[in-house]
Amino acid sequence: MTAKKRFPKYRLHKPRNRAVVTIDGRDIYLGTYESKKSYKRYDRLIAEWLVGGRHLPDDSETATDPNATTVADIAAAYWCMAEDMYQGSGELTCIRHAMRPLVHLYGDLPAAEFSPRKLKAIRNHVIWHGAPDPKKGRPKRRDRPLSRKTVNDYIGRIKRAFAWAAEEEKMPGEVSAALQAVKNLRRGRSAALEPKTVEPIPHEDVWAVLPHVSQQVAAMIQIQFWTGMRAGEVVIMRTGDLDMSDDVWTYVPRQHKTQHLGHIRHVDIGPKAQQVLRPWLRADP
Repeated sequence: MTAKKRFPKYRLHKPRNRAVVTIDGRDIYLGTYESKKSYKRYDRLIAEWLVGGRHLPDDSETATDPNATTVADIAAAYWCMAEDMYQGSGELTCIRHAMRPLVHLYGDLPAAEFSPRKLKAIRNHVIWHGAPDPKKGRPKRRDRPLSRKTVNDYIGRIKRAFAWAAEEEKMPGEVSAALQAVKNLRRGRSAALEPKTVEPIPHEDVWAVLPHVSQQVAAMIQIQFWTGMRAGEVVIMRTGDLDMSDDVWTYVPRQHKTQHLGHIRHVDIGPKAQQVLRPWLRADP
């Protein structure tokens, strides 16, 4: 005999001090935590859930009330998803910075009312104010504008947040579709700073550093130099990850930047990099 399905719990979503309940795998935000309105909506949802055989009917208020979810709710839900998907990645910091101006300017707005014009307003704000820190209060105007690439990256992440919310049926899909019409800033067409071209480091500067670092770090620097692999790929390398059956070795990292896209990363290791690696190989991989 299976256990009875428990009642969905009324609980606190701490980042926004909002009440939330999860029903049928969906997070439904109820309003300010412990407010009369939130309890009333919770009771109404539970009543509908029971009448529907412990499932919400398709015509419940979650499907017909587009104002039930705010922009801040979307940002908070997307952040929770990102914490699992991008765990241990620098992308988390980038997402946090992109969500801050969104919530600062339009957090209380119903998500269904967010529009391309409002997204462009955020873009103009970000150019001179960056990502506001909620601990420091109202953001101050910067002395220099942000770079055009950084601003475009912010807006791209906001678009992806709304696209994810539409995919999860947390808001109308028309909103996300409309936001895609907002194009990236183009060179010389905005107040954003044009980023400088990043030139490669001179070879002599690389070798000048080696005497001033540990043997392990010096070896990693040289391996990166001879193979072009990323720093994160070097630090997780194990002997067992190397195929040394040919003149040119092959390294397949266990984790890499594009693995979430289904790509397999192969790094060729030639004679010079092999010479650096050999002292660090273990006999038993």
